[in-house]
Amino acid sequence: MPAGGTGYAGFATGTIGGPVSVIATNSVPVLASQRVQYYGSFNESPAVAAGAGRTAQWLPWYDSASPGMVADNIHLVNPSVTPTHVTLVAPMGSITIDVPAGGERITGWPGQIGGPVLVQASGAGVIASERVQYYSSFNEAIGLF
Repeated sequence: MPAGGTGYAGFATGTIGGPVSVIATNSVPVLASQRVQYYGSFNESPAVAAGAGRTAQWLPWYDSASPGMVADNIHLVNPSVTPTHVTLVAPMGSITIDVPAGGERITGWPGQIGGPVLVQASGAGVIASERVQYYSSFNEAIGLF
């Protein structure tokens, strides 16, 4: 990438998974984000700095029950070299899940609505985001610290 310039990269359609690392080989800081086009909608989520996994985060809501909600998935990414155990706590119940070192897990409460959702990791910290499909639109919300 040239100084002051931009660049982009992508993966084949149908690819899912993470984490994705953006590494500048010359130690110059870069701004990175993920942009998603889904039917007629657009969403952009900023990158999170390396080592920014947190042991406690909040997602403000969860809804896979309202009319038009196609999907509501919580993505948990562990950027650490240590596995971690994660508990999600919300009005509709708790979910516990293990996230391997350098890996990702996707979970949620099918057919449920409620919030907020507390994401608690024991061991390594995680990056949490919520991906929602509403009719033919897409949105991603990053966990709040």
